[in-house]
Amino acid sequence: MCCKREDRKEVTTTTRITIFAIFLCHAFHATQSQDCPPESSNVLHQNTTVAWISSDKDSEIVTSNPPCTDEQGRLIVRLCSSGLWYPQQAQDCAKITTSRRCPLNFEETADDCLFVSAHRPWGNICNFESLLEQSAPAALENELVWMPYRRYIAYGPYEAVEWGSKRSKKFNNRLKGNLADPDFFNKNCLIADTATNDYFPEFCSNKHRHVCSFDKNEADSKCPDHCVNADVAKKTCFCKEKNYCSTTLSKIETILDYTVLKKLAGDNVCYVDSNLPVQQNKFQAISEDRWFYTDNDKIKCSLCTIINNNLKENNQSAEMVLNFDEKQKKLFLTIYSPQNLFNNANENTIYCYTDASQYELKKRLNVDRIIRNRKAGRPYNVYKVSIEKFIGDYWCEAYSDTNENNAVYSNTVLAYKKKPGNEFALKLKVISICIIFPCDEMTEFNYESMVRRTELANLKSQIRVMSVINFDFESIDLLLHITTEEKIPIVDDRSRIWQELLNLSNIEIQSFASSEFCLPETSENLTWPLTAVGQGAVADELCLQANGLPVVRICNGNFLEGATWGEVIGECHKDIQVPDTAKTIQTAMTQILDETTVRNVSNVIKTNTDLPVLSVYMVSKFMKHMYIQNSSVDVVNGTLEIADSMLFVNKAYIWYAQQLLNVSDDFIDLVENVLTDAKLRSNATLIQKSNLIMRIVNPLTTNVSGMVVYQDEENNVRMEDLPRNSTFDDVGDNALIAVIVPEDVINHPNITNLTIVTTVYFKDSFFESNSSRKPSGPVMSVSIPEFDGYLPAPIQILFRFSNYSHRPDCGFWDYGKKTVRKQGKWSSVGGNYLGELVNRSYYHVCSFSHLTHFSLLRLTLPQETLTSFDDQAMDVIFYLGDFLTIFGVAGIFVTAIMFRRWRRKQGTIILLNLSISILMEVFLMQATDTRLITVPQGCGVLGIMLHYIIISKFCWMLVYSFLQYMRFVRVLTVLPDNIVFKSVIFGWGFALIPVGIVNLVTTTAYSNKKYNFCYPTGLYLYLGTLLPVLLIICINTFVFIAVMREVTFKNVESHGSKENIHKLQVQLAILLFFVLGVPWLFFILANIIPVPWIEVALAYLFCVTSNVQGFILFLFYVVFNGETRLAWLTYFKLKSSKSFSVATKTTSRASKS
Repeated sequence: MCCKREDRKEVTTTTRITIFAIFLCHAFHATQSQDCPPESSNVLHQNTTVAWISSDKDSEIVTSNPPCTDEQGRLIVRLCSSGLWYPQQAQDCAKITTSRRCPLNFEETADDCLFVSAHRPWGNICNFESLLEQSAPAALENELVWMPYRRYIAYGPYEAVEWGSKRSKKFNNRLKGNLADPDFFNKNCLIADTATNDYFPEFCSNKHRHVCSFDKNEADSKCPDHCVNADVAKKTCFCKEKNYCSTTLSKIETILDYTVLKKLAGDNVCYVDSNLPVQQNKFQAISEDRWFYTDNDKIKCSLCTIINNNLKENNQSAEMVLNFDEKQKKLFLTIYSPQNLFNNANENTIYCYTDASQYELKKRLNVDRIIRNRKAGRPYNVYKVSIEKFIGDYWCEAYSDTNENNAVYSNTVLAYKKKPGNEFALKLKVISICIIFPCDEMTEFNYESMVRRTELANLKSQIRVMSVINFDFESIDLLLHITTEEKIPIVDDRSRIWQELLNLSNIEIQSFASSEFCLPETSENLTWPLTAVGQGAVADELCLQANGLPVVRICNGNFLEGATWGEVIGECHKDIQVPDTAKTIQTAMTQILDETTVRNVSNVIKTNTDLPVLSVYMVSKFMKHMYIQNSSVDVVNGTLEIADSMLFVNKAYIWYAQQLLNVSDDFIDLVENVLTDAKLRSNATLIQKSNLIMRIVNPLTTNVSGMVVYQDEENNVRMEDLPRNSTFDDVGDNALIAVIVPEDVINHPNITNLTIVTTVYFKDSFFESNSSRKPSGPVMSVSIPEFDGYLPAPIQILFRFSNYSHRPDCGFWDYGKKTVRKQGKWSSVGGNYLGELVNRSYYHVCSFSHLTHFSLLRLTLPQETLTSFDDQAMDVIFYLGDFLTIFGVAGIFVTAIMFRRWRRKQGTIILLNLSISILMEVFLMQATDTRLITVPQGCGVLGIMLHYIIISKFCWMLVYSFLQYMRFVRVLTVLPDNIVFKSVIFGWGFALIPVGIVNLVTTTAYSNKKYNFCYPTGLYLYLGTLLPVLLIICINTFVFIAVMREVTFKNVESHGSKENIHKLQVQLAILLFFVLGVPWLFFILANIIPVPWIEVALAYLFCVTSNVQGFILFLFYVVFNGETRLAWLTYFKLKSSKSFSVATKTTSRASKS
């Protein structure tokens, strides 16, 4: 008999393994399965037991009823095989548990995990991760608890703060309090009495317990579709995979694991793991109703574990962008990297709001996901956001986890379903509000009822309460919006409403303005036209300041509070005449708009490349005039003609006009509007000008999905279409820029007709900003009118760019449009750099998930302040420094070779290592000149060597700095044991870390050839080189200051006369200044201080002082050092005496002969 049973009182882990081995014998000899007899086991510290009941299936792994765990929370199980229990005696149960998904310190309901906090002020209490560290709370008794509601808007309602669909819902239960309570609106939180179920306003600073609730189902949302969270708290996912795991099998350790995994398996039988012993040729498997051992190795299902953090497809934080499609009157939200948001950016945890509701100060909106793109380099989701009837601000927010502080916010946009008339902002005071409105009966303001009870209801327009400014029980200050229902001139509309307002009683008007425009007015004898908020205007009476810039005025304010004119900028100078070009263009707007007029304006621009700012502004007005008139003239060709002419103008004047009046944004916006509104006479249109090319094509009828612009050696350009299903590998070598629209866009099921409008600007004059990132070449505009708000798949654009030192960015021109006026700038949100083309590194590919103006951005350096003479002079200084350093290091090594006693000193050994690093740096700096490298991969190899030796040199400088600090500052401190050995390890070993990391991450970090110099580039330069070097410079500078302070004020190691002491102090200062790398401060300051002459002076100081370390060391350790000087003098004396003796003997022998 190969197996036998043994009686025992306690089953340890070792004996359990033995018992499972015994089980194998029974298993192989069993002819049929049979039940194990029911048994029970005790529960520690409780007068109760748990039952062990098996089914009729063999090799079953059984949990007790109810389940129980040991002291560490591990699930206790037994094996039933051939009618026998293993282990024979059940382990005592430490704690009875139940099937659950919530952490053990939480209470669990069918849908939620609940936690009752200790007494504390209202705040970010329900942060899940912080609650996990707290002990299980005491049960609630009859006491006051915080409610998950808070007032966020002054005088507004209490809003739910629970995660998910309930968030921001108004509290609708009856409160014990009303508006007549003087502290009602200071109590921004709510409490509940658990004994009476009454609710009270409360000061948020008071302390109460808080009930935190988490939806168990939302925990799964950060896992892939076929996965669930291990539990609400863990950052791991259990996934059901076909066949075998690509990661690791999920392991059943706790009751939570068991509950989740058997539910995940469902009707399938899947492989699983646990802490039970591994059986030869046996596998553990689980289904919803069974957990057992099996010898079947053909099961087509496995339960696998992945770490939630590994699910992130990139390390970029989530970003949210709202976009209002003015033509379709639709609002879209795009979220980039949605996997990095709580609940995986599920619609229930994306919170979008508006103030456009007629009856609520802030209303939460419906959000529906319409695009989920994971094919892009950076994943993104697109959501359709519901829109209210009236115009208003819209914004969204989401969270990366359950911490309220980790919020992600979108931009704010204006949106509307319809815009029948004009919009006005009205600030007023309603007198005797609590007589009109029953304050002692109400627990919140009902704005519809409030307006209806006042004479405001008599206005012949729609009225909305936007905010409550102040409420003092006698009166209430309100900000209202008035929306008119007829499209009449805004000045007439305002006059009509103003007359109605004057007839109202119990109303004090504080301000009344348009929400969108500053109305025409006359100020300082100048007439200012109707101007949109955020725009600048030039007076109708054209006049200039003394500096030649026009007198302007900015329309300030915002949509919510209304537009207001700013102060007039500048004064009209009588001696400064209005340019003839401005007068000519102004006159053209009064003439018949035909091709001759357009041609005349174009010629005026082309013949005046230094077009004044006022004239640039007048050109933008002429383009608007041409767009609005929409006469028989070819608007598309005329607009492109004017835009092309403007690109001949000195970009400095366009930039000034943009800064002052937002003119270049108007140019590109007008061009885009004209092109997207164009009616195609054929399926393809091409217009080519000197500075731009425009292509309009229907891909469904022409089989074209993109375009490419080629430029030959004589800078001539031509455009070619790219057939559908093309790739950038099909593009020739002299391509300048290209675009491909993917088939997912062209074949979108909701689109029956499609138009691709592409414009290439060969100059970036319209796209100037204060950013250090500039276009590396042409700017391409891509628009598809049928997809104005979003793209179902990203488009790809190819850019040609070489000779770069930093990885380029994929950018778009983010500028204001009609509903959101702002000054344009380059942004990279929604742009993803896909890398270089294989074997053609001068081509870079970007993908974009939206449509606008695109370019490949390069990081521009400040304008050079050094002349060619300066460059040549500094080259001479550097070469002279190299020569002196080589000479000095050679002198140090000759001295070490000649005098054994000196070279065996600890300080000399460290000096020799520092000298070696200095010498190697000099040689490698010359060797890494890329103009001298002809061997493939030579630049990379030398770059690695130079990278290593520079960091090693600074490490040895740090070692030297440490020794000086110990000698002069910590005078009585004993040097560490084996100081030389430790110094060698640090000096030559530390540099391996940053160099190794850089080369593990990338193999192309040393390919920079912009300055004919092999060295790390981009982020690898900053983190792999500059960071450790700057840290060492900072430490050495501190040591330099500390040492000089000691020797100056405490005369450390100073003897002799006062003059001699000062001399030694000066010598020490010079030595430490050079050897500790303090001259590098000149280099840092030269890049910080923007004053040109100071930059040049600091650059020269750096060149003179930074490259002579070897020579300085030679002077102070050989020439000026008494020991070495004496050794050399003794050596030369001995040599001289020997020569004299030999000469004497030779003379004596000669005389004898």
